[in-house]
Amino acid sequence: MTTKKHENFVGEPMGRKAVDKVPGIGPEHKKELARKEIHYAHQLLGEFLIRNMEKEKFEDYI
Repeated sequence: MTTKKHENFVGEPMGRKAVDKVPGIGPEHKKELARKEIHYAHQLLGEFLIRNMEKEKFEDYI
């Protein structure tokens, strides 16, 4: 089952969507990511790619 937030996020290009539009990123994660200068979904994707798409490394980062 997908959430409305997930449907909205994947239903259109990422563009410059705010990081809190990413499913699973709520207010607390948004604040933490802002401290790391991550404000947009594409920046978060970049961090995932930098970590060789390794889920554990990425989860440790966020």
